[in-house]
Amino acid sequence: MTTLHTIAIVTDAWFPQVNGVVRTLSRTKEELESRGYRVEVISPEGYRSIPCPTYPEIRLALFAVRSVKKRLAHLKPDAVHIATEGPLGLAARRWCRRNHLPFTTSYHTRFPEYVRLRVPIPLTWSYAFLKWFHGPAHRMLVATQSMETELVERGFRNIGRWSRGVDLELFTPDVQRMAPKVPVLLYVGRVAPEKNIGAFLDTDCEGIKRVVGVVTDAWFPQVNGVVRTLSRTKEELESRGYRVEVISPEGYRSIPCPTYPEIRLALFAVRSVKKRLAHLKPDAVHIATEGPLGLAARRWCRRNHLPFTTSYHTRFPEYVRLRVPIPLTWSYAFLKWFHGPAHRMLVATQSMETELVERGFRNIGRWSRGVDLELFTPDVQRMAPKVPVLLYVGRVAPEKNIGAFLDTDCEGIKRVVGDGPELNDLKAKYPDVEFVGYKHGEELAACMRDADCFVFPSLTDTFGLVILESLASGVPVAAYPAPGPIDLIENGQNGWISEDLGDSIRRALQVDRVACREFAETFSWQHCTDQFASQLKPAPQKLLEQAVS
Repeated sequence: MTTLHTIAIVTDAWFPQVNGVVRTLSRTKEELESRGYRVEVISPEGYRSIPCPTYPEIRLALFAVRSVKKRLAHLKPDAVHIATEGPLGLAARRWCRRNHLPFTTSYHTRFPEYVRLRVPIPLTWSYAFLKWFHGPAHRMLVATQSMETELVERGFRNIGRWSRGVDLELFTPDVQRMAPKVPVLLYVGRVAPEKNIGAFLDTDCEGIKRVVGVVTDAWFPQVNGVVRTLSRTKEELESRGYRVEVISPEGYRSIPCPTYPEIRLALFAVRSVKKRLAHLKPDAVHIATEGPLGLAARRWCRRNHLPFTTSYHTRFPEYVRLRVPIPLTWSYAFLKWFHGPAHRMLVATQSMETELVERGFRNIGRWSRGVDLELFTPDVQRMAPKVPVLLYVGRVAPEKNIGAFLDTDCEGIKRVVGDGPELNDLKAKYPDVEFVGYKHGEELAACMRDADCFVFPSLTDTFGLVILESLASGVPVAAYPAPGPIDLIENGQNGWISEDLGDSIRRALQVDRVACREFAETFSWQHCTDQFASQLKPAPQKLLEQAVS
């Protein structure tokens, strides 16, 4: 028997998606590597791709087929596992068959039933495709006995078992928890038709009745400050007994936002949003973004004379002006119209509130930010390197003003963490800069800890959550005096701000790392959520009962 050293896993589902398939593949990869195997994952990451119809979080790398074959030919893996039936899986299957090489596959989703929910395709057609795809595999791996039995009855052969694990250190019971008077009933997963969530929500079981509807055009699989803020606030509210329903582009047909393709604009979901709100009848509505979903929710609230709150996360007029020659006055007029009827327009900082008040905005409330102090921690044993590491983390796009950082003449290793439309241009222009791509979780935290100065050149952010994450890691921040940094950075204490970014970097490098951490510890998601919840405006019950779509 040939000894396995290199394993190739080919999958159309991978980070930044977060679902059962990705978690299973990533944890299996980690475990194999801990046993000495080399595991190479071929995924849509790094390729041009399009969103999968009905499941836009999955990116279909239609233009990577030839590259996949070349990568496999170069890698010469001892074993190939094809995890999905998408374009990459098809390319890998063809390569293996052409070269008479064995491979295994896995079956994670009841694909025929999933498709039938959206397209009137007979089950027999979909199962015929699956038999063709998985038939030549050495083993078709499934997770359960019942799934194996069902497939055998449909004529599949060579089926093997690949069960699942669970992180017992992360998922632990609260042994001191007292049973609440009202039980909390929980669903976790993708909010989409195939998950049959309505069956749960339609039950008449006694449970949590406080409902908050959060409408946002920015949500997972995006990973940015807006999404992290909304998701952490949601988690905290639910821990307090609220039921929080997020209405996002997930599950809807959508198009990429011009100049920001990671944001999906659900242009075709307006009517559905109104119907969902009318069915949900939330006690309070918060509209987080000014996109199509936000506009639909605003219209529903106004039509039914129901109060709502909004939030302002990005300096939208300045962002737009970077791309389209639209006067600031026009964009601010739109924002006044959008946010004007809100019970509260929530902003993150005092400077942002002051700026908006000067522009004629009213009813502004404060909604600060928190930071994960367990994930972002300093390296207390770290020795100062001979050459400092200067770090940027965030979207690689024009509005982030990254060129201002890369143009500085500061001594050190300049490192950029993130992805975006400007990445290739910056790589070509600055060949000496380290571009390490998108990182998340512990990998991101490690990048933070390894830095000597965090550089925040943006002039369009309203807060900059990464500033707090950097400070929590014990890393001082250099920035311009813009909203966000001027509210968080005190010169000489946790960083430096000035109009000369190079000077800010050199001065920030002298700041005490311990003081940075101590400042970050004053921020918490609990306090952030207190602010948010206290400014929600409950709707009169009579108006809720009369609400229509």
